[in-house]
Amino acid sequence: MNVYPEPRTFRVSRRPLACKQDEVYLDHSLIDELLPFVKEVLAVLGKRYGRRFQITSSPVRKANAFLVLDRNEAKAPEAYEIEATGQCLRIQAADVRGGFYALQTLKQIIAHPVDPLPCFFIRDAPAFAARGIMLDISRCKVPQMRTLFRMVEKMAAMKLNQLQLYTEHTFAFQNHPQVWKAASPMTAEEILELDAHCQKHFIELVPNFNSFGHWERWLKWDRYKVYANCPDGFTNSWGTNYPHGAMLKPNRASLKLLEELFDELLPNFSSRQFNTGCDETFELGTGWSKNICQRKGTYNVYVDFLKQVNRMAEKHGRQMQFWGDIILKQPELIKDLPPNSTALAWGYEADHPFAENCKAFHSAGLAYYVCPGTSSWNSITGRTANVLGNLESAARHGSQNGATGYMITDWGDNGHHQVLPVSYLGFADGACRAWNPRTGQDPVDAANRCWFADEKGASAEVFAELGRVLDPIHLPFANSSAFHHLLFHRKPAHEKLLKISTRELKRSMRRLDNLEERVQDIRGEDASLLRREFKHTTGMARLAIARGLALRDDPASEPPRLKQRVQAIERRHRDCWLARNRPGGLTESCSWFRRIVR
Repeated sequence: MNVYPEPRTFRVSRRPLACKQDEVYLDHSLIDELLPFVKEVLAVLGKRYGRRFQITSSPVRKANAFLVLDRNEAKAPEAYEIEATGQCLRIQAADVRGGFYALQTLKQIIAHPVDPLPCFFIRDAPAFAARGIMLDISRCKVPQMRTLFRMVEKMAAMKLNQLQLYTEHTFAFQNHPQVWKAASPMTAEEILELDAHCQKHFIELVPNFNSFGHWERWLKWDRYKVYANCPDGFTNSWGTNYPHGAMLKPNRASLKLLEELFDELLPNFSSRQFNTGCDETFELGTGWSKNICQRKGTYNVYVDFLKQVNRMAEKHGRQMQFWGDIILKQPELIKDLPPNSTALAWGYEADHPFAENCKAFHSAGLAYYVCPGTSSWNSITGRTANVLGNLESAARHGSQNGATGYMITDWGDNGHHQVLPVSYLGFADGACRAWNPRTGQDPVDAANRCWFADEKGASAEVFAELGRVLDPIHLPFANSSAFHHLLFHRKPAHEKLLKISTRELKRSMRRLDNLEERVQDIRGEDASLLRREFKHTTGMARLAIARGLALRDDPASEPPRLKQRVQAIERRHRDCWLARNRPGGLTESCSWFRRIVR
């Protein structure tokens, strides 16, 4: 009987669990928050045993109840025990959250097609205090509310307790409509609704707003050029050009603007934390900041600005989170950071140096999370081997070096062309490792049961194999796959793509052919949509291979009927996008397909 995430201790006996009582005891202190979830479990139990259960909080009836849910504050936070003896199910939980997680475990167990249900014992507690997912809603997809609500429910079932929505320009700030008018942004009312839904499911909705770098979507407008460190443009080390710059000046004017935005954004969240971003400040030391960085030192300027942002976060009663990539370039300055802040150590390759990064923060005594990724962005199909290696490494090194949190990141760089189910494998395996880093469970089965809700099909297996199509081509691309570069290739990747042989490309096409024959194996929740998303993904991968074959024969050639094929893919892209997401950002995403034709 698999339970996801895997409990720390799980013993099963051969003795059957008999049900001879109709009463359920629920500790009175747990009723307000857990009663709806107890009823969910009783509905499943009722079908199994053919009984109608009655809930009570009367201690005199506790001894004869079939299910007992009690509080034991001596246990660690979020910990619980479940003991199924001959005729009784007893749960002891440290707190309300522990009781909720016990119910999620119990619901999985009694839903298994095992008859009769055996007696068992579980003792369980999480490895990381914070266990979350971060969704990129700024490049370019902003999910519909129903997509977000359903995701919260799936996260809660796998014992995740934190959600972040990565935001650059996709919140409807009252005084800045020019920035978000085409983005279908989150409104204050929607944040309040989502926050309430998260609280109901014991998930903390943490505000996330990038507050230093990644400001290109603001700085492109004339009104905001005064805040740009490089108003005439900047090209980063990867060759990406930002015509109007992408970083705020580290000065008082920028801080005043941020203060106005924080004042409007933060009160909509109940969380006492705040992810201020502040990553990838590539421009620091150039443009407006050149002189001040020469006087004070580039990283000292960075730390000073971070401290100012922290003061504003503290004004709102928030604990600052920030991405740790910049300070890791000068780790001796970690000690100068605000001691109440939390660093986010991110890295997205299977061989990312999490060991080194974790030790740097841990030895400096600064709280930090490990933040691996789903390997879905810039990949079309996902990268199955990489995501599993990345998630495992982050969990292992984070747990060995005192990380307080584990956050699975899901980005949308360069058009957000991957469909959401490509990320399900990473969500599932990451949730299992955030709870129990030593898990040896099958991540594909976890994704199939908990994210695809596909008990009788093989949805997760088909999507996981899609992420392995390119495995025989040993040509690594950082944070991306050959499919992305073949489909949207530009000059920097051109020479590398020519190293892929015709034989390798044709072999990949045959693997796609074999996978497409399995489309009917995709079942479960939203099966029709999942199949459309699968076919759209394979269609993009096919065109990428066709472009690769043309590139091999003649670098100036393109596949036959290119325009018609791209237009058909764009139509499918729109259809799949609008099934889960808002229209804002879709035009930008589709512009990548039109660029192929041009």
